[in-house]
Amino acid sequence: MQINENCNYVLKDIYLYDIESCHFQILKKMGLDMSFIPDKTNKLERNKSIGLLFRDKPKLSQKVRDVTNSTIREYLKINDVQPNELILRQYDGIMVVRKIHNIDQFIDLPLKEKFDIFIISIDKQKYIALTSEKVTIKGMSNIYPGIEKYYKRLLQINFISYQAIFKTLQKIKHSLLNSNDTWDFAIPISNNKYKIHFKSYGELDVSMTMINLIEVEEIDRNKYFELYLKPFTKSITYDYI
Repeated sequence: MQINENCNYVLKDIYLYDIESCHFQILKKMGLDMSFIPDKTNKLERNKSIGLLFRDKPKLSQKVRDVTNSTIREYLKINDVQPNELILRQYDGIMVVRKIHNIDQFIDLPLKEKFDIFIISIDKQKYIALTSEKVTIKGMSNIYPGIEKYYKRLLQINFISYQAIFKTLQKIKHSLLNSNDTWDFAIPISNNKYKIHFKSYGELDVSMTMINLIEVEEIDRNKYFELYLKPFTKSITYDYI
């Protein structure tokens, strides 16, 4: 993930464009017989079949990659996207601060999503974003439902008011550090197993039946703040201090 090193941490109205089913679309445009894919509507099967094809034909794999890269470069050039307007360059897509046009080339680059609020972590390796009521989280490992609601609260901060920003940040931190809901700290690792960070024992695996029996005071709630929220509360503070 190559997030622009010079952009702000908190952004509004970010546009995500990407090549839908990238390798599949390019191979079709190249006129390749796609009968080697048993079920073209199944994304997993489609990617698996293409992966095997690329394994056996490395030159074709490189050619498709070259077409992907040149397509993205061409869209940036046609739309005169400046370095400060490019927030994130991905392999098969881009995030920019404005709408782009001329998306009717050899390979389409359609608008996938428009993020109303976009917050980048302090190390510029991760981001959280909000589209209407949908929260998108990228770059963070072990994301789980209990922590997602705190990300949503960060994204719903009133960034117009400086006073509201820091007041809300403190409220969110206080809510996590004083939460009595063990499910706020239960990280799923399988159907019936969860990982929890304890003060005395460190990281332990527990069963679903044990979750409600755990004393919340035994959980290292500060660890969760450091791992999940601090990378974003620091970046918000940096932008608005």
